[in-house]
Amino acid sequence: SNKPIYSQLRPQLKHQLARTNKLVLRTLFLSMMSSSLPNESTHNSSQNHSYNNNTKNTKNKVTVLFFAKSREITGTKSIEIDLSLIPSSSSSSSSLTLNDLVEEHILKTYPALQDILASCSIALNQEYVEDLKVAVQGGDEIAIIPPISGG
Repeated sequence: SNKPIYSQLRPQLKHQLARTNKLVLRTLFLSMMSSSLPNESTHNSSQNHSYNNNTKNTKNKVTVLFFAKSREITGTKSIEIDLSLIPSSSSSSSSLTLNDLVEEHILKTYPALQDILASCSIALNQEYVEDLKVAVQGGDEIAIIPPISGG
């Protein structure tokens, strides 16, 4: 019967799916980064790039990356958010959560994201998160990844 074989393969399949999801996320991230990083000819220009070596400007900021439908809705690949401007709903005012960031800034800035957010995967520093109560801090990177379909 197929049931014993399936039950033996299930942990392997789950592990392989998790690995595949990480690889897809990393590939999407690297693809986006390679198209958004300044090249040598524009490095010395007066343009302000999100990815620079000035830690004073980025130490209290997070970068939010938008993919697929979330990018269409927001009209941008990424934004930077100054954490000092986001009120924390948690009991400890020094601990801002991913949920605080989503509720207090991202959804207020882009209310149309509410329609797809429940079906999106969210990654913090290239790792998928399921609990949005995880703390965020300056320098973190958040990715909002809608389901990707195709064939």
